Formats: sequence, structure tokens, C-alpha cells
Amino acid sequence: MERYLRQIYHQQATGELIVTAQDQTWHLFFYLGHLLYATGGMHRSRRWYRYIKLFSVDWSEIELKKPTGMWEYYLLRYALQQHQINLNQAQSVIAYSAIEILFTLLNQPSNDVSSRWKPSQRLSGNTATTPRSSLALKIPPLIERTQSLSKQWQTMELTSLSPDLAPMLKRELPKRVNAQTSTKLIELFNGENPIWDIALEMKQSLYTLSRSIRHFWKQGIIEFQSLPDLNPPVSWTTPRMDQTLNGESDTSISGPLVACIDDSPLVGHALGHILIPAGYQLLKIHDPISGIAQLAKHKPDLILLDVVMPTVTGYNLCSFLRQTSLFSDTPIIILTSRDHIIDRTKAKLAGATDFLTKPAKPEQLLKLIEKHINPISPVTES
Repeated sequence: MERYLRQIYHQQATGELIVTAQDQTWHLFFYLGHLLYATGGMHRSRRWYRYIKLFSVDWSEIELKKPTGMWEYYLLRYALQQHQINLNQAQSVIAYSAIEILFTLLNQPSNDVSSRWKPSQRLSGNTATTPRSSLALKIPPLIERTQSLSKQWQTMELTSLSPDLAPMLKRELPKRVNAQTSTKLIELFNGENPIWDIALEMKQSLYTLSRSIRHFWKQGIIEFQSLPDLNPPVSWTTPRMDQTLNGESDTSISGPLVACIDDSPLVGHALGHILIPAGYQLLKIHDPISGIAQLAKHKPDLILLDVVMPTVTGYNLCSFLRQTSLFSDTPIIILTSRDHIIDRTKAKLAGATDFLTKPAKPEQLLKLIEKHINPISPVTES
């Protein structure tokens, strides 16, 4: 694989390299031998969210006219044209994403990998505002950075693990772990965060984090689980299906309104792809404090409330809402990754109507919502 990539670079080829291994497919797009974007694999959307969240970009209103195999690249160009990110930031997203994919590909047994090259004239065009050559990256430095990362991973004897896996605590951390680190690890080692995400959240290199992971794994303190991918931040649905509210009400939509209060934009995006096709409106609130005004304005029929947020806990916010006349009777469902009797008791004492463990399956979520508000008919295309 490495030799093939270097060959593309030296021949200044333009096109798409499609790589398949272990029932997964990756797409690497090249312009004159330089990498435009790399995508695919089991966590395509998670990878995008992981690196774009480093910059304050709002994708809530974006809808592509037609499906495209390189939607991440088009979103980056859109953000550049709108001056939401600069060129260096866009190149950073491309580089980080490529290194993740190359890390996976270069660690695959060569016999398990197949690839094919598709020359493309379509990739040769430029736009007046963002020529392709300004975004494209040289592939040799990316290969070298990936090889260094792979050697570090192998040094830690973690070759049987993928950074796409999510660590989860099986038992308490040793008391010798300092309190601040322990609190952060308990929060992140919950089976919902891939190792890539945890490294970014803790501002550590993959190698630095791998030392802790290796130690806890060998001690039997953590185990690992695979995660499904998230929904992409773009859609190709009709305007009728675009029923997500972002501070403004759409009076042409008559379905029940569900509010989601969660500081993570990823949760809102994922819920939108579940609730909107089922006929619901969705009000996404990322800041629980300032979002109270939006709740009062839109008066949702049901509220989904995350427990762990930076400024206030979901339990405290639920208790506050129950003390107001507007939301004293509104169904409130607590969302949490912890499903213990003490967590359910806290939710009940705070006045929550119900309790749902994350990540929830779509059918579980819809069934619970329908339990507390009137069932509705799914939206159909006209």
C-alpha cells in the first residue's frame, strides 16, 4: 500500500484510490499526486466530527443538492468560502483524517487489502475561490507521520486493538491515579468514546494515551467495545423532511416538537436523523442555561435531557424546569450513559418522567417518545 501511494505521488496522478479490507472500504482522492481527502471506513462521520469540532463551524443549515462521495471535502470548501475556517485549519482536518485512515490501512495484512484506481477528470477542476491545489497535501509526509505513530502503537503491544474501539471501565481505577485524571478518565472511559476521541479530548498524543490504556488493559481494569458510526452532518432529503429548528419556529410543520438539551452537537445530529423521518420536529439546544429562553419560546411537547453538561447537571436542570409552570407537566426523559439504580433514583427525585441509557437504539427512543406524547404518522414524500 505504501509503495502504491508513493507511486501515485511521483506520477502526479489525478483520481480516486478505492481500498477494501475486512468488509470496509476507504476512498482516497488525489489531485496531481497530492491528497485531496481520505474518507470511508467504519467511523467516517465520527472522524469528521472529531476534527471539525476543533473549530466553531455551524453545519445545521447545510444540505447538498445531491449525494457525493466526498461530502467532507465539499463542506471544508464551503466553510473556507464562508470564512468560517482558514486554509491551515482545513488542511489540518484533511491531514488528521488521512493519518487515521493510513494508520488503519498500513496496519492491515497485505493479503487482506485490495485496491483499484479510478482516473478522474472531474477532480481536475478548480473554483475561483478555492483552487484544489491549495488544499491538497503531499502524501510522503503523511505516510512518514503515520509510520511513526504505528511504531509507537506497536511498542505499546496494542496491535490487536484499534483506536476506533471505545474503552470502558470494568472496575474502579487504582487509588494512586490522581483525582483530576481519575475524574476525566471515568467520564471518558464509558464505552462511548473511541480512543481517537479520548486522545483529542485529553489533549494527549495517541502514544501518551496508549501507555495508560496498555496499563489499565493489562490490569483488567478496562475492556473495549466497538461503536456504530454517527449520522453525517448533511442530508439529501427534501425540504419537507428538513424539520430541525435552530431558534426559529416553522409554522408549516405540525408534528410534535421534541427538544434535545445536550452540549454535544453530535447527539443533536444523530437524533435529527431518527426523529425527523418519524414526523417529529427537533429543537437542538447546546447551552442549557441560555437555552431556557428557547424552551419557553417554543414550548416543546417533550424534552430529552443529557445528564453530564459543563455548566449544569441534567438533574438540576430537570428540577428547575419542574418548578416552572410552563414545564411542570412536560414529559422529560433523562439521557445518560450510566444505568445504575442510583442514577435512576436521581432522575426520579429530579422529576424526570423517564430514563434512557445512551447510546439508545432508534426503535427504543421512538417507542419511549410515543409512550409519552400522542403517536403520529410518519412523514412520507409527496
